[in-house]
Amino acid sequence: MPRKKAKINIYIIENGRKILLASSNMLSEVEVISIWNDSRCNYNLSNPDYLFEAVDSNDILLLNKFIDKKSACDNIFKIHKNIMSYLKNTEN
Repeated sequence: MPRKKAKINIYIIENGRKILLASSNMLSEVEVISIWNDSRCNYNLSNPDYLFEAVDSNDILLLNKFIDKKSACDNIFKIHKNIMSYLKNTEN
């Protein structure tokens, strides 16, 4: 049975508006869960909030949680690194 794939979206929520900061390419469920587990929840819910979402290829929400600023930055870096690696591998 093929593994499911999903992409990660990182948002900032300011003044009630959800603004996309980063969106990954399609990742394996193992990669998504690994990044999910490394993301720290933000229980302080101060403004601005950062939101982690995992969606499938039909943009159906699979997972979401509010995360702290450090986790948002770490995840954006991981997404960027993953996309750069993908582009490098498809250059040839």
